[in-house]
Amino acid sequence: ACASIPNYQVELAPTRLRGAVGSLFQISVVLGLFSVYLAGCVLDWRSMSLALVALSATGLILILLLLPETPTWLVMKGRMQEAREVLRRVRGGDGSDIEELTRPRGGHEEDAGSVFGKRCRKPLLIGVGLMFVQQWSGINAVMFYCGSILQSVFSDSTEANQYSIGIQALQVLVTLVAARLMDLAGRRPLLLVASLGLSLSSLSLSLFYLFGQHCDSQGCSQVVPKFVAVASLYSYIFFFSCGMGAIPWFILGEISPPHAQGRISAIATSVNWILSFSITRSLGPLTELFGGGATGLGKVFLMYSGVCVLGACFVYVWVPETRGKSLEEIQTLLHAHRHDEENLKISA
Repeated sequence: ACASIPNYQVELAPTRLRGAVGSLFQISVVLGLFSVYLAGCVLDWRSMSLALVALSATGLILILLLLPETPTWLVMKGRMQEAREVLRRVRGGDGSDIEELTRPRGGHEEDAGSVFGKRCRKPLLIGVGLMFVQQWSGINAVMFYCGSILQSVFSDSTEANQYSIGIQALQVLVTLVAARLMDLAGRRPLLLVASLGLSLSSLSLSLFYLFGQHCDSQGCSQVVPKFVAVASLYSYIFFFSCGMGAIPWFILGEISPPHAQGRISAIATSVNWILSFSITRSLGPLTELFGGGATGLGKVFLMYSGVCVLGACFVYVWVPETRGKSLEEIQTLLHAHRHDEENLKISA
């Protein structure tokens, strides 16, 4: 699902709405998380698991019965009339958008069979790189241990859980707003703002744990207000939801050549889940490695802050702006430098 759904949405969406439609995958994810938090307030874990799995599985089966095949796949199989019908049904108009799908993307097809060929290396690098930044920004550590982090700030577990639910609600709200901004502000600006904002939020949380308390022979006193930790967590979720949550998923469908789109998405998705596992499992050991307790947790968040700075540099250097561009234009943009070099060789 993680590999196929964002690609499916990108292939069906018109160019002017591709960012908003591509964000629907992340919107569904955060709505699901928020629903689980709300259900956990009234149901025990066993009843909640059974109810939500049954509901989601039934809904998925019913929706699959109504979904058309994507026009991109139909064109690749030579089924032009069916592709036009799908375009008319989904985008409206007379189906003339099919001309975009039938034009070659990027020109050269000499390495069309290999996912590691020249046309695929840059999309694969961008996809895997964004997945690395997304996960090692610390998002799953924050989400999975949000309650524990808040309980280390608040002695009352009820109050900590209320703030956790508030974080989930914020994530839903900001993701909905950001979906509209995808096609107004563009992908690169949102990714840069998200990366730098995540870095500052992680740095603030790190400083809270490293310098929040002053201890002496008479005991410990709170130097930095607990509100700083809560504000840092909320700020972290805000910036993640601005773009780092949704864009790495759907940009894969925008930048990948059609013959390798599925394989590039599969590789990037596999990397994402491996990184998700590593970030979740490593939080405890890293905290102990860096000194344990508040000091260790502070240094872990300092590391996440550094990863986000590197992520901003990666976005600035490697990630192209895809807003408002056709899939053909994106391929031309990605490989323009290589084509210039080839033209120079031919001229020589």
